[in-house]
Order: sequence, then structure tokens, then C-alpha cells
Amino acid sequence: MKFPYRYIARIIVEAKTPLAIGSDDVKEDQDSPVTKDFNGLPYIPGTAIAGWLRTKLKNLDKLFGEKPDSDNDQPEGSNIITSDAYLLDDTYKVHQQVELLDDDYFNKFRNLPIRQHVAINHLGAAENGALFDREIVYKGSRFKFEIALELEKENNDAWQQILNAFYTDDFYIGGGQFDGFGELELVEIKEAKFDLESDLEKYLEIDVDMNKDKEIFVTIFPEEEQTKNIEKKTKYYDETTYTLTGENSFHHFGAGYGDIDVDQVNYKEEVIIWNNNVPNFVEKYVIPATSIKGVLAHRVAYYYNVEKGNFVEDLIGDIKENTEKQLQQKYDVRHIQPADTIEALQQQKDELEKVLAGLEKETFKPENLFDDVIGKNNPGVVELFGRAKDSNKQTGQTGKIIIKDIYLDGNLKEHIFYHNKIDRFTGGTVDSALYSEKVLHIPEAKLCIKVKKDMQNDSLNKALAELTQGKLPVGGLVNKGHGMFNLKTKENDNN
Repeated sequence: MKFPYRYIARIIVEAKTPLAIGSDDVKEDQDSPVTKDFNGLPYIPGTAIAGWLRTKLKNLDKLFGEKPDSDNDQPEGSNIITSDAYLLDDTYKVHQQVELLDDDYFNKFRNLPIRQHVAINHLGAAENGALFDREIVYKGSRFKFEIALELEKENNDAWQQILNAFYTDDFYIGGGQFDGFGELELVEIKEAKFDLESDLEKYLEIDVDMNKDKEIFVTIFPEEEQTKNIEKKTKYYDETTYTLTGENSFHHFGAGYGDIDVDQVNYKEEVIIWNNNVPNFVEKYVIPATSIKGVLAHRVAYYYNVEKGNFVEDLIGDIKENTEKQLQQKYDVRHIQPADTIEALQQQKDELEKVLAGLEKETFKPENLFDDVIGKNNPGVVELFGRAKDSNKQTGQTGKIIIKDIYLDGNLKEHIFYHNKIDRFTGGTVDSALYSEKVLHIPEAKLCIKVKKDMQNDSLNKALAELTQGKLPVGGLVNKGHGMFNLKTKENDNN
């Protein structure tokens, strides 16, 4: 028997934030749908869990087998086997086979929330072609999966390292980690260990149905007397919670549509709250993490440029010189020498006329001179918030700061503001120019920010100071005086 030592754990995790585990499905009304199983329910692929584990347990890399690009004729397979993580239903069961599941609970997961995103440029306006949406799984959703370790020799330490990996503050699966998505939290671990030389019959009693744990599996978390098997939670981030008050301002976080009362409503989203393992859907107003991330990134770029002395008058230099340089790169004709024949001269004439036609249509864009110091290309912003891989930059970079969505009471008081456009010549209202929006009065909101341990960034601290002093508005309609917050309390979680 090649692998007589078997370790098996059945683990339940909960989504502390919405999940955005993308699929390759194509939908005409969505840009990024989540991956779904054979019952049309969201799930977490086992490959995603195994891949995350491999990045966290580099010292156990050999247990994950050799990578596909291995040069060995007979590469070793993985000793660690991870199942898909299936959705727990309202009876605390998973469904591992095709079933007819048709009730209100399952239908909720077949009509998941969709978050709208738009990129904002340095002028505070939306970039052309930058609107996209992302389907997400409800915050609070729970999933169950199984993980097994097969070894030739007993190795309790390796098994414990695997289990401890799930008990960290860096348990993120799927996309959008730095947009506030993908964080999972451990709810329960049940484990069983076998030496097949003596425990074969007991091992064969295990049912592949994860709803049938029996007494073979022992709960090691969260039972208090067993928590010694799980080390103290490993922390990769310093987490700070800012309790903010918005009493001196109204706020609007747009859903992108209106209702029967107004043209613009605030975004709401349902979350799942568990009580004695029974789920309840609760609707809450949401301040998306990306809204806060965007304004902080803008101010971080500003303070970084102040620190480095990147000022407009120094960067723009001689406009004429920069204009000529920019145009020469696109329309360089210095290589053309007069030809010797009429036919060749005619060909050169046609070529020069095309260049002239292009120059006549050319518009010099001075903002291109600032590409390396504004927005997403600013080095200070890249250091904190990362950078996506694209055709111009072959390597991406992960961020060092995670901002979480703020969920507010779904019964907060709303106010309706009505607006008219005034004809400045007559002083009367313009026909068909009445519009309205709903704004929120927010007595208190808790902003949670996680920053990589031991990272100091003066630009970020200054931007956060502005946000918590009511100087940096958040959300929509800020030009109408909305979006200001002030700090009430600040708590650091450095345990």
C-alpha cells in the first residue's frame, strides 16, 4: 500500500465579503458572471482552493505534485486532494449531484447581485469605454468542501500546517481581492486520521456525501477544548476600523437606475446572516469599497507628486518642444530623400500628402505628458493599490491595501432632492429638466482598511486624514455638497 497514512478534513467557510469567482461563461447582459455548478448554484472550484494553498505553503510545495511544465518523464502527482466547495442550503446541507432545486432560497442564488464599475480619470470624469459589471455571490454565503492528504509516512506537522493555513487573515479566493471581494472566514473543521494498516475498515465507512460526517470525523474547530490544534490566527495585515459619522452631510451611492419616485436611487444589496445555522437574507445599503479606493488613490497620487516635486510647470516644459517630439514619433519623414525618377518622386509626394493630412487632423494632448505621474500609473498609487497587467506593461503588481465594503442599515432615513434647470435668459425653468435623487442620512459607518504588515506610507496617511476630517467627499453628487464624513473613533487590530 503506497499511501497508508490518510488525513481528511471537511471544512465550512463563510464569505466575509462578496465573492467574485469568475467563469468563462458568456452572457449578453453581463461582463463577468460567477462560476456555477451543475445545479446552477455558485461554487468554489477545488483548483482555486488548491492554488491558494500552494501559494501559502511554499515549504510543502512537493506535496502539491510537480507542475505541468516538469521535464520528468513521470512527474509526481499531488498528495493533496481538494474537492469543490458546494453551497450550503437553508437546511445546512450541500448538493453534490444534479437535483431539482426550486424554492425561494435557491432562486436567490440564480439571480445574484451585479456590481457596476466605472473607471474615473484624473479629472474626476468617467473614462470612455470603462464601464463594466461584475456578478457577485452574497456576503455571508457558506460553502463546504473536503481536503485530503495521502502520505507514505506519518506527518502530523504537515497536516497541521495545511489546516492552519485556513485560519489566517489572508484567505482570499477569486477575483477582486483589492476591490473588497473574495475574503473567506473559517466556520468549522472536522477531521479524521487513518493508518490503513489498522484502520482500513473504518476508512471505508466514509461516505462521499459530505452531509454524512458520522462520528468518524472529530470537530477541531470551533470547539474550545480542541482549539490547541489550531495555532493563533496568522496575520498578514494590520487592520484598522474607522467609525465615521456623516451627520453633517447627505450621501448618495448610486445604483445606476431610478424607481417610481426618483431618477437616481442608492445602491442596496442583500447579505446573509446566520443564526444557529439558519440563514436569513437582510437588505442593506452599500458603500462600495471601490468608491473609497478611488478617492484615496486620487489623493495618494497628489501627495506623492508633492513629495517628489512633480509639478505641472516642471513637467510640461516647452510645449512647442514636446509637441514636436510627440508628432515626430508618429510622423517622422526625415528618412525621405529626393528620388531620381518621376515615378519615385510621385510616390514620395503621395506619401507626404498622407502625412500632411494626418497632421491636419492631429490634436496635441498635453495630458499625455503626465501619464507617468497621474492616475493608475503614479508610482505611489501602484505601490499601494497595484497595477493590472496589460499590453503596455507585461507584468502586473499586487496591491498592499484592502478596503472593505461598508454595509449600512437598510432602514436608514432617505431624503428626496428635486432639481430644475433654470433658463438664465428668462429666469424660468427649462421644459423637461426636472430630475431628482434620493440621498441618505448616515449617523454612523464603519470603514475597515487592511494594510500589509510593517508598511508605512505617508501619502496614504495624509489621504486618510482628509477623508476622516470631512475634506474628501465620497460617493456621487459630491459637487452638490454630499459625501462628507468625520471621524468618531479609530481602532487598530494588532493582536
